[in-house]
Amino acid sequence: MFWVNTSSDNNLSQADRRFVVTYIDALGNLSEPSTLDFSVDTQAPTTLSGVTIMPIGDVVVADTLNSTTTSMAFRATIEKGQATNGRADFYVGNTLMGTVASIGASDETVTLNLNTPTTAALQSKIPAGGLVSVKLYDQAGNMTSATGNVLQYDITVPTVVRITSSTQDGGYKAGSKIQLRLEASEDMTEGSSLVLTLNTGHDASGVNPAVANQQVTLTRDGSIGTLFLGEYTVADGDTSADLAVVDIAAGSIVPHDAAGNALNIGLSGLAAEATLAGSKNIVIDTTAPVLNSVTLSAQRGIVDLASGSDLRAGDTVTVTATYDDTVFGSPTTAPTLSIGNETGITLTAGTTSGNTRTWTYTLSDSGITDTGSISVGGSLT
Repeated sequence: MFWVNTSSDNNLSQADRRFVVTYIDALGNLSEPSTLDFSVDTQAPTTLSGVTIMPIGDVVVADTLNSTTTSMAFRATIEKGQATNGRADFYVGNTLMGTVASIGASDETVTLNLNTPTTAALQSKIPAGGLVSVKLYDQAGNMTSATGNVLQYDITVPTVVRITSSTQDGGYKAGSKIQLRLEASEDMTEGSSLVLTLNTGHDASGVNPAVANQQVTLTRDGSIGTLFLGEYTVADGDTSADLAVVDIAAGSIVPHDAAGNALNIGLSGLAAEATLAGSKNIVIDTTAPVLNSVTLSAQRGIVDLASGSDLRAGDTVTVTATYDDTVFGSPTTAPTLSIGNETGITLTAGTTSGNTRTWTYTLSDSGITDTGSISVGGSLT
């Protein structure tokens, strides 16, 4: 048996070939020749392009695997007929994603669908990002390759790191404006917003109707991507012994990071000092305090004078107003004092401490000469 190369190409380069087989018996008789025609293929496919990634999930960002991505598809463009009955292997970095095992004669694209059912399954299949590539083999095993974009891999969910206010600590009444700030761990979507619920409501009690908690919308700052700002205007009926945020909801545009991961708006992970109540001491009180009592006293130096004592120049008269609740800020007006027939005596600016306010008046040589009782009148606010 012998083989005859009918071509002058002894290197078996790409061409059509034929095997010719002839048998010779022991007496030298030669059989009729048998032939086998075949082709030698050493040419790799020449057209391979358009390598793309198609993420599948709730929030899709091009060329990105994020915390919502459940599956992914890979695609490349080929020339029909160049890889008939061949295969295509897709990679992320050096990790094989899968193989398109059979390519038809009319196929102009090859597509690999991972078909993973959950985010966890996909993250197990693709543990890291990397350059996406494809190797295309024809039926003879000749290979060509091409690359696409880098698959970005970000499954870290951004979080709320701090809620505070630039408004000073203290008590605030209806009409007051409280500036609120929320900071996120990453830059968020431009124009996105959050709705904060404050602990300013209360149930109905006595003659007072129930008041719902106030909600305030915070919008991402125009220049600082991690910052959300908003303003709370105190309304009639609002009350809070220590202003706090009790809930956060996404606004009309949900905050996401660049990879498409939505901001985790839970409050449970915040340290106490990172909360509004922990970082600030803001009291909301829209109920006017009720005046319980007004007392008059007199002092000569550091000695309190007994009721009915004669007063002289240098003595101080003190008016003390006691309310049913803690009062804040400086008095807006001062009451007037009457001593005997002298009326309309203006007291000095008052001071506030706890649930009391005090005003004083010091008698002078050119002052009052009348005798009689001392009384107070006017506004005690």
